[in-house]
Amino acid sequence: MTLLKKYNDLAAADIKRQERQEAKLALLEKVDPADIDNDASEDDRKSASKNVIMQIRRGQDNPKGVKVIFKDGSNQNFPQKACDLVSAKYDSFKKPATRKKFQDEINKSLPSMKTAMRITESFNAVSIVESLSPSYNNKYIGMDKADLKKKRTSFIKQYDDLIKFKKRTSADKEVKELLDLVKKIDYALKTA
Repeated sequence: MTLLKKYNDLAAADIKRQERQEAKLALLEKVDPADIDNDASEDDRKSASKNVIMQIRRGQDNPKGVKVIFKDGSNQNFPQKACDLVSAKYDSFKKPATRKKFQDEINKSLPSMKTAMRITESFNAVSIVESLSPSYNNKYIGMDKADLKKKRTSFIKQYDDLIKFKKRTSADKEVKELLDLVKKIDYALKTA
């Protein structure tokens, strides 16, 4: 290879590198007009006030809770503790797509909010919410009463066996899990 050819190849590579850098700088200098708009219009404020997450956050600050209006037009009074549960669930999601899906689901109606509360992604928020409410992630809601009573009886027998025969205490993990299941079944029986 001749010296002239090497020089031409290096010069061509330098020119291409410089063109790429100029293209990157040009992209960075372009500003989207939507990024400049920092003022919210009346329509923006109205749509934000109808957002269930915003209503729930307002309810967290109010000791009496808040009256939440869903997209289907129904209203529901939410106490402060319920607002805390929904907000903790929303905050537990790390991915924006999952947050958006959850938000869209709870905006629809109260029954869709109950089903959305069963979506899981993060273990930390799940344990907090489960400790606060027997309705959270309750697979027994909607089951037949006769089946619920059979399951409840079965869990109570298992609990008694653990206490009497295996000499377990109420502080043991197995016993706590059985008691939680009984609480969830009791809650499902009340709502059925």
